[in-house]
Amino acid sequence: MRTKMDKIRYFFNVTLLLSCLIACQNDKAGMKGNNTGNIEEIIDKKQDDEALYAAKAQIKEENLSGEVIVLSEEEFEATITDMKNPKGIQYKGYTPCIIDFYADWCGPCHVMNPILVELAKENKGKVIIYKVNVDKSPNAAGVFKVMSLPTLVFLKPNKQPVKVEGAQSIDDMRTIIENIFFNPQSANN
Repeated sequence: MRTKMDKIRYFFNVTLLLSCLIACQNDKAGMKGNNTGNIEEIIDKKQDDEALYAAKAQIKEENLSGEVIVLSEEEFEATITDMKNPKGIQYKGYTPCIIDFYADWCGPCHVMNPILVELAKENKGKVIIYKVNVDKSPNAAGVFKVMSLPTLVFLKPNKQPVKVEGAQSIDDMRTIIENIFFNPQSANN
């Protein structure tokens, strides 16, 4: 003998099953163009899936090896930002990065080398460290208005760049990285 609660459950399950069947039929109709609301949803989902795929593909292309990466001007434009973008600097990456603008003749730049190598290892997979030689890539340096060396630019997706001039100690660099990239209370986040 079925109780009243059993009957309600049975009715609910049958209603749920019918709703699912109707929804499946509507999806089929939507694919044929008979239901424009479903077509828009399908298109939006497809675009979201494509954007996610593109983002994953981009992430796979980023070098998360924990090594310092030297960029030519062409690589800078392909990896960091379009130098002639009328909208300004728009970081192309998904992983936060530091760009060290340096020159071979710059003494303080040489002081930063082992610090950046150590920080690249410490932040493997979380932060990418790039180096750009200003003598070989003057246009790249111009994008960030580099006036002194070394100049470190901290980039995070969809955020304004932060520029730090001069050589820094490893402890200062750790603090700067933490505050810019990982501190949720940071104004740049």
